[in-house]
Amino acid sequence: MGWTIPAQFLEGLTLTPIFGVPVPMRGTGEASANIYDHTSGELVSSVSTGKIPLTGWTTIYTGHQDGQRGLAILRGMAMHDLAERLAQATCGEK
Repeated sequence: MGWTIPAQFLEGLTLTPIFGVPVPMRGTGEASANIYDHTSGELVSSVSTGKIPLTGWTTIYTGHQDGQRGLAILRGMAMHDLAERLAQATCGEK
């Protein structure tokens, strides 16, 4: 997203900083779980989502609140993906 830097510079020369200059936000998340045998307690397999990227736009004024909301969304995405992978691993559907 290197093209955003010149765009932000040009916006800084106008009145848009008064209204909030848009800035990109990026984050990644991942989730993992271990599957154990119920009787022996032995590790059967591990399931991981890998990195899940999330990109969005915010302003300087609302960045902190948007960052917290973005983290919550990212956690939900990672947990949803992990639940699907766990279902595939335990039900044998591939």
